[in-house]
Amino acid sequence: MSTPAPPSDWSTWTPLAHAPRLSPATLAELVDGGQAFRWQRLVDDTWLGHWADHLVRLRLSPAGTLEWSAPAARAAHTGEALSAYLFGHDTAAAIDALPWRSDPHLARCLTAFPGLTILRQPFGETLLGFLCSATKQIVQIKQMIAHLAERHGSPFPGTVPASTPEKAPATPNPICHLISDKPVLTFDFKVDTFLGNRLPTWSELAKVSESDLRACLLGFRARYIHQ
Repeated sequence: MSTPAPPSDWSTWTPLAHAPRLSPATLAELVDGGQAFRWQRLVDDTWLGHWADHLVRLRLSPAGTLEWSAPAARAAHTGEALSAYLFGHDTAAAIDALPWRSDPHLARCLTAFPGLTILRQPFGETLLGFLCSATKQIVQIKQMIAHLAERHGSPFPGTVPASTPEKAPATPNPICHLISDKPVLTFDFKVDTFLGNRLPTWSELAKVSESDLRACLLGFRARYIHQ
């Protein structure tokens, strides 16, 4: 499937410097395997992601080169942060020190996802995702996080809020398929009609009542976040 050009107010597709070559399965596991919960796979096989005050779109070239695009007004800022977010941990030595030579299952895992590493996420977002995760699956955690951003976050700098008439909210239609024997949801909205909000900071969350947190599908987890 060909990938359309980014919207006119986004930067052009640019190879991410010094990024390893990744397979589609490894990229999916990296951004949507349970480390982070603010990435959505679009039907054109690109990924739309949010972290901190950054909004970015990723894709793989036919050769496996990782390319990115961001809102033009923030592209320089986001480009500098993207490499650190995706590949900010030097895990090669740690991975090589694992007992994969004597553990066939571990060896198969390394072969299945070459280049997989640990995201360098903002601590506050990592903690929030962890507190939302109790007894929940990835798709449910993503729903809670999305509700928190939609109801209590603010638009990303340099973007038009999705709720304005010019950017009507999209109604995502999830399509479930399999990548490496696990279900992955894709969404048939367009990137220029779904931007979302950044997550609320912890100081902003402190002003949200427990009942409003529960309205974001948090259930008993709302009490721990409110505390």
